[in-house]
Amino acid sequence: MQVRCSNSTADATAPPARCKSKKRRRGVKNAPRRPRPLPGTGPGLACAGAHNVFRWAADMAAATIGKLTFGAAAFEVVISDLLQEPVECIVNAANGELAHGGGVAAAIRQAAGSELDQECRQRIRAHGRIPVGEAVVTTAGRLPFKGVIHAVGPRFGVGDEENKLVQTLKNAFLRAHERGWKSLTFPAVSSGIFSVPHDICARAYLRAVREFFTLYPQSPLQTIRLALFPGPLAEHLRQNVFPPKGADEGCPKPGQP
Repeated sequence: MQVRCSNSTADATAPPARCKSKKRRRGVKNAPRRPRPLPGTGPGLACAGAHNVFRWAADMAAATIGKLTFGAAAFEVVISDLLQEPVECIVNAANGELAHGGGVAAAIRQAAGSELDQECRQRIRAHGRIPVGEAVVTTAGRLPFKGVIHAVGPRFGVGDEENKLVQTLKNAFLRAHERGWKSLTFPAVSSGIFSVPHDICARAYLRAVREFFTLYPQSPLQTIRLALFPGPLAEHLRQNVFPPKGADEGCPKPGQP
């Protein structure tokens, strides 16, 4: 219901007085605008939901959900801003056209600047669409990394999503291995607009890390991190993958994320 303000003494030719009613100010037209985040404030811009971004991003000091070790190598799951990660490279949850229109990809593009976008377009013109399961490397632009690895995960419904997601991440890790990079952080690939369920994602993430470190025990890549924002996937990993204090510790059993 609209609440109108009237003023019988006002000049008929003057513009209408601004309504001071609280009900009126709740309307879309006059509602105060939410401040726009600064570039580089993280993938939560698109992933966490607009109503939650500013609340959780301000309080999101990196917190470790869990850690698994594979000899000298380590896999850590953290609540963290991907763009602020203390690693040599990051993974982008990309699509086959490397068109970074939303989610993590859009946040990376915005923070990295035009150099990354131009290199992606050149890559597509020269070699065509990136197939599901593959990963390619570009510059990191303005970001403080040695490179960005664009990994194309599966969409839910294509079939065999878990194995395809494992392949995607192992190829992303291999790109870092080939370049001698020592640390990498990846986001929740395929869990956003690609809609792969959290339990499938969790199993795939763990399998990909385990299989990579098994195949390349002497790899220069010794630290792999999964950066998440607070939400259902983080809670799933916290409750089902990493045991609470007092429970049996160690690597999850095969097939059990």
